[in-house]
Amino acid sequence: MIDIEKLTKAAKQGDLNAQRRLADCYYDGVGVELNYDKAFEWYSKIMPSEDSEIIRRIGVYYYQKNDLNKAFLLWEKSADLGNAAAHRNLGNCYYNGYGVPQNYVIAIEHYTQAAEQGDPIAQYNLAESYSNGLGVTQNFEKAIEWYEKAAQLGLLEAQFNLGVMYMKGEGVIQNYKKAAEWYKLAADQGDEEAKKILKHLYKRRI
Repeated sequence: MIDIEKLTKAAKQGDLNAQRRLADCYYDGVGVELNYDKAFEWYSKIMPSEDSEIIRRIGVYYYQKNDLNKAFLLWEKSADLGNAAAHRNLGNCYYNGYGVPQNYVIAIEHYTQAAEQGDPIAQYNLAESYSNGLGVTQNFEKAIEWYEKAAQLGLLEAQFNLGVMYMKGEGVIQNYKKAAEWYKLAADQGDEEAKKILKHLYKRRI
């Protein structure tokens, strides 16, 4: 259990480590209610030019405030420092046209950089792009490859979509048993649709 009162006191006394931990608590909603304003307040006190994650998180703050230009510039800086999540954020900007002209090809470039660094959400986004043929040639096999990477890291949406693809036989040989295995993982994380489909599959005595 994090003692927020004690952490706040230390942060106010200038303890840089406490300031960082307190900012993280407000950003992630750990021990306190999630509050980007408070997180920004503390991150701003300690932001060194080389800390890519703090830079990225301040970008998220500006994104929440609808200042897309400032968010984009901060994410570019963070990505240049090698931050995987910042590449994913930039990918989202280009994919959706947030603050920049929509460009699926550039979105894929950023998603790929993040995915190859092990970011599960970027891996999922890349899989979706291959599945739908946006920014890349439609390729169900590549979609399966990236869904599996994200699913193995515990991403519920990827687990569910793998269930769908094995059930339909998209990119893989149709396999109800494998579909059920992936749906089960999603269901165990509380996905209600996965639970319903799983019940149906079990009735088929897979």
